[in-house]
Amino acid sequence: MLNEFRREFLNDDTIKIIEHDLTYPLPTNLGKFDAIISSFAIHHLMYNRKRDLYSELFSMLKPGGIFCNLDHISSESKTKSIFQKSNGTKAYRQRT
Repeated sequence: MLNEFRREFLNDDTIKIIEHDLTYPLPTNLGKFDAIISSFAIHHLMYNRKRDLYSELFSMLKPGGIFCNLDHISSESKTKSIFQKSNGTKAYRQRT
């Protein structure tokens, strides 16, 4: 995925790609952002690291900034949410 991103933006000087292992705290010198978007990454982390990462990400947002996590698929809860399509998306809770 990173290689595709590098190819796509090879000649775009406005894009800076920073590769980082999310199991470790984020670098503190990245600055502030209008938007932070994650997809297919955070769900791989352990629960405690996810919570810490969310705090790190929200501290990096400019006032009014937005964070989008596009792949949250599990939680520590003993209850699972199951999403089904039927005239729109509906959420159902099921005991595990």
